[in-house]
Amino acid sequence: MKTFLIANNKGGVGKTPVAYYLALRWAAQGKRVSVIDLDGQCNLSDMIAPGQCSQPTIVDVLSNRAGLDDALTGALISTGERISLVRATPDLYDLETELSSGLGVMRLATALRKAAGSLGDVVILDTPPDLKAMTLSGIIATGLLGGWVIVPARPDAHSVGGIKSIQSRINDAKQIPGCLPVLLGVVATQVRATNIHRQWLSALRSPLYPPLLAETLLRGGELVDYELRKAYSPIADLIWTMTGDV
Repeated sequence: MKTFLIANNKGGVGKTPVAYYLALRWAAQGKRVSVIDLDGQCNLSDMIAPGQCSQPTIVDVLSNRAGLDDALTGALISTGERISLVRATPDLYDLETELSSGLGVMRLATALRKAAGSLGDVVILDTPPDLKAMTLSGIIATGLLGGWVIVPARPDAHSVGGIKSIQSRINDAKQIPGCLPVLLGVVATQVRATNIHRQWLSALRSPLYPPLLAETLLRGGELVDYELRKAYSPIADLIWTMTGDV
């Protein structure tokens, strides 16, 4: 089973679309995909299963009231892909203090390990736009499962600054024995033909930053679903190739 964490502590950089379109591509290829929404904004949950309010949720899992396999629900995307989802709810933010105490940050890793047989070929974790206990839980779980971190970032100072913060959090997680999260690389999102974006893309291509996996363009506003699928398909294929077979 492959595990991918999508993270950046800056908001609006496209974490959820990256998670969503990677999941769609791999599901369309026949892979068994599970997606876990760790963001109390619930955007990924609503994209995959709009209007559904399945129980239990990730809140129940992290509160030790349910197992992760019990929280998995199947979702059929309108274009035919099947994805397993663990929904988020807004009260997820209320768990931050609890997860910050004692071994709270280990709960997600424990739940993932127990449910590994139900999660399929690949698990994608979408995180909130911060580096608090929820995101750290995701990084730790990813590292203990031998997985990879992908950082979406707009090519601007505010967004790119989040990469160094993620690297610092990964180093914190590596203090736990056996926890070795790998920062696979950066996906540059919402790229425009401006001098600022060109300058930051040049910086992202340098050895100062993790590998630049891909660039996705912003064409006069938000891209339609078809264009995003087309843009992310080769990115998903590259990531799968880089990380080897299941």
